Parts: sequence; structure tokens; C-alpha cells
Amino acid sequence: MAANAAFKRLTKEYKAIVVSPPPLLTARPLENNILEWHFLLHGPPDTLYHGGVYWGKLVFPPQYPYKPPSIRMLTPNGRFKPGDRICLSMSDFHPDTWNPAWSVATILSGLLSFMATDEVAAGTVAGTPSQRKALAATSHAWNREQKVYKEVFPEFCSDEKPVFGGSYDAPPKDVVVAPSAPAPVPTRTPAPASSSPAVPVESIAAATQPPAPTSVPDATTAPVTPAATTPAPAPAPSAPAGLRARTVMTAHAAADAVHCHPPARGAAAAAAAANAGSVTTPSVSAVTTAAAPSPLVRYKWLVVAFLVWCYLFVSRIAVRFFPQATAASSAAA
Repeated sequence: MAANAAFKRLTKEYKAIVVSPPPLLTARPLENNILEWHFLLHGPPDTLYHGGVYWGKLVFPPQYPYKPPSIRMLTPNGRFKPGDRICLSMSDFHPDTWNPAWSVATILSGLLSFMATDEVAAGTVAGTPSQRKALAATSHAWNREQKVYKEVFPEFCSDEKPVFGGSYDAPPKDVVVAPSAPAPVPTRTPAPASSSPAVPVESIAAATQPPAPTSVPDATTAPVTPAATTPAPAPAPSAPAGLRARTVMTAHAAADAVHCHPPARGAAAAAAAANAGSVTTPSVSAVTTAAAPSPLVRYKWLVVAFLVWCYLFVSRIAVRFFPQATAASSAAA
């Protein structure tokens, strides 16, 4: 009894053979046993078996497609012993080399290829070429006399040789296959004068290649007017390290002066504070022309006023607390 996997696989393969018959062969299972298949092979052209029709049998195990079938040739042919199992890599002689992806069509195509060789294996016989040709000529008549053949292939029991299978790719001996012409080499053909102007090759090359570097025009070539573009501003020269440090210290001093003495801030202090808050590093000329004055010059009037106030304060204290000494000093003066 066939397993479910074997039944599905063999049913699918039979439908494939009916829809798309393989070259030179046909096969079908028995109506009461899907594990036993019978096949017919046409003798391949250019061989000793050309013109023969060979009947054989495949017996699949219930574990198919994981185990290979046995292969037997039933029609006398001079290559295989009728009714004996044939040793092939796709038969049950070599289950270790079996591939579950192989199908009935694959097995029978391999059998045809092996039949056309003279390799010796189990199930083969050493028939002479004349014997093989004679058996090929009488193969169809022998098949029609077999009871099982009539039951399995009733449509192929007439006197006419059966026709089955797809087309065979190999040509017969009397057909000469012309070598294919080499592919034409593409050439550049100039366009006729009456046709539309062709696009210059230089334009196509310019569109597909990067632009070449601009060369200096000679005296005979008109200069190319460049497109109007906005020039980028030139970066300001950076000040030396010592000058930058001095500028930062001056800016910090100006900021401290503005923070501690708001009333005394002048134009120079405001400029220093503005420079201190600016992110851009001042240039050398700006630092040289707008350098901040020293603290003594900036606060000299405050110092003078403070000294005058101190003098007057001390004088008033002296007159109040030391009148005699003050009068004596005045008289002496």
C-alpha cells in the first residue's frame, strides 16, 4: 500500500508527464497499484536502438520519494537482460546515491542515456551491434504479443509504430547543423546628409563624463565671460597670540570698569565693552587704533578730586581740634 507522500508525489508526476511529455518516452501507473509503473522508450537517434520501442517497468517503494525504485527492461534489446533489475545510481541498487528531487522523467531519461553507452553493470548483456539493430526492428511486434502490454498500452497495439513523447533535441545523422553566425560587431555609421542632424559624439561624451579641467585660453580664443557670482568675503587676518591675549585682558578690564563704575564709563569704555561682547576676533588694525587707555589716565580726575577732598577734610579736622597749632603755623607762614 502506498504511503500518503508517495501517492501524492506519483500522482503529481503522472499529471506532469501527461501535460508535458518528456522526449522519447512515456509512462503510466497501473490502475490498481500506483507504485508499479510501465514505460515505453523510443530508441535514441544516432544509436543502434534507433527505430525500436522498448517496454519496461518501475516498482516504487512505499517510502518514495525518499527511496529509489527498481528498474527493469522487458523488451529484448541486446543491452539489458529482460526482466532483471538494472544497476544505476538512480535505482534501488544504490540507495545511498539517490536524490529525492529526481522524478520518473529523470529516471527514464537517465536510463536512455545509459542505454546508449557500453558500460557494464548488473543487468546488462553484451549484445553485438547487429543483434541490437535486429531486436530494435522487431521490438514493436514483440511488445504487441504480450498480455500485460496490451492491458497497459492498448492504444499502441496496432501495426503502426507508436508515437509518444516530446521532441528530441539531438538531430539525426543526415542533418547538418550549420554553425551559428558570430554576433555582429557594432560599428559607427555616418548619418546621410538628408537625415536629421545627428548628435555629436562630443556632446554625448560631455554628458556622460566629468568635465575636464579648464585650460588657459590662448590669444586666438575669445575669453569666456564668467557668470556673475557674489564673491565670498575675505576672512579677517587673525591677530598674533600676544596681541590676542592683550586684547582679551583689555576687554575684561573694560567690562569690570563698566560693572563697578557705571557713571565714569566713556566712549572708550563703551567701545571696550562692545569688543568684549563680540564673538568675532578683532583685526590687528582695529586693536591698534582703538586700544583702551591705561587705568591712571582714565581715572585721573577721580584721583585728583579724592586728593582735594582728603586735603580739605584733614584741614577742617586740624582747625577744629588743633586751633593753636594751626594758628602758629599760619603765623609762621
